[in-house]
Amino acid sequence: MTSRLRIVYRQYRFEIAAVLALGVFVIAGLLISAWQFSTIHLPAGCDRYAAQNVGFGGPQPTAECINASQAWLNVDNGPLMHLTGSPWLLPFIFGVVLGAPLVAREVESGTAAISWALAGSRRRWLAGRMAAMLLLMVPLLIAAGFAADLLYNTRNQGASPWTSFFDYQGRGLPLLFWGLAAFAGTVALSSLTGRHAITLVLAAFICLTVRAQWDSVAAHTYLGPLSQTLATADQLRTGESSANWGVDLILGNNLYLHGEPWYGDINAWYNEHMVNTVEPDGSIVGNLNVAPEDMPASIPFGFYGAQYWSIVGIESAILFAGSLFCATVGLFWVGRRKPY
Repeated sequence: MTSRLRIVYRQYRFEIAAVLALGVFVIAGLLISAWQFSTIHLPAGCDRYAAQNVGFGGPQPTAECINASQAWLNVDNGPLMHLTGSPWLLPFIFGVVLGAPLVAREVESGTAAISWALAGSRRRWLAGRMAAMLLLMVPLLIAAGFAADLLYNTRNQGASPWTSFFDYQGRGLPLLFWGLAAFAGTVALSSLTGRHAITLVLAAFICLTVRAQWDSVAAHTYLGPLSQTLATADQLRTGESSANWGVDLILGNNLYLHGEPWYGDINAWYNEHMVNTVEPDGSIVGNLNVAPEDMPASIPFGFYGAQYWSIVGIESAILFAGSLFCATVGLFWVGRRKPY
């Protein structure tokens, strides 16, 4: 087993070296940024952006608050945070770079026939190479996800990263499952096309397209029916909401009137309840003749931060199922294709 791993790692040493270098750099950057934030202690009640609001009226922050918030902003806007602050792209780079050459390079170089003949089973041959790459990729993505969660914790003064949906696809467990899906999908493309460059381009395009459309598709399919209105009964009657826009997962907004869902025309409603008055200077001013609690309210719906693990579990299961499907396609097709 060790000798087989050594052969695979030697054969793909360039891709492996690139992935290792990038992974170590990103993980180190995340940990260093987390340590920098951990050394900054904002006083109780101090806004992290207080240093930018001095002199604009309202309560003036203390000198201690200004100094701490300035230090926080220096780290948050620093080059290290810009380079490694959200490693959402990492699993796609790993999956595409490590998955593209597994079949395509053998076919292009003309060594596929010999390799497959010596291996005996093409599917076992590909499965061994996939396992070798996963042994490298999985620990890197787990480490990167943990480091990104730690950065969230220190950047937000000890807030739990597992009760917030802020950038949740770019940290923690989702990084691993996005990486598995990207890798398996790229291996399937590699076995189908048999061309390295074409696989790289197609896989990168498909991965980025899927990621860009994922949130929108999820909101209209499996997440939509599971979502809830982010307001209590009393808040619905007054047009308020209990949603935390920096923590909860907001899928959209629905209109409510007097605590009940309302599907009327908002423009027609305002025209109906608008009263025009003539000011002493002759100008006409429109005013609503209803109390604020009697007006239609836009209430967000989605999931509270406390439901983090439920949503992450559902999405991880979907990505894992997609990974198994793509891996099956790759293993099936490599046994059927011609070695050229």
